[in-house]
Amino acid sequence: MDESTLRDSDLILITYVKYIDKGDFGEEMFFCKSFESTTTTEAIYSKPKNYLHVNNIPMENIISCAADCASNIMGK
Repeated sequence: MDESTLRDSDLILITYVKYIDKGDFGEEMFFCKSFESTTTTEAIYSKPKNYLHVNNIPMENIISCAADCASNIMGK
C-alpha cells in the first residue's frame, strides 16, 4: 500500500497484490481510492477493509501487508 498526493493535492491510496498462479509470481494493482479528508491510520486501514467487504473477499485471504510510510518503518 502507498498513500500519495497528486498534483492537485488529492490524496489517494494505491494498493497492489502479489500472488502465485500456477507456479508463477504475479503482481497487479488491487485498487486505487481517494481520501475524503485525512490519512490517519484508521482512514488508511478502512479503505482496503471496506474494499474486501464490498467485494466479498475474506480477510483470511490476506497473509501479509506492507505500507510505505514513516509509521510502518518505525514498527507501528
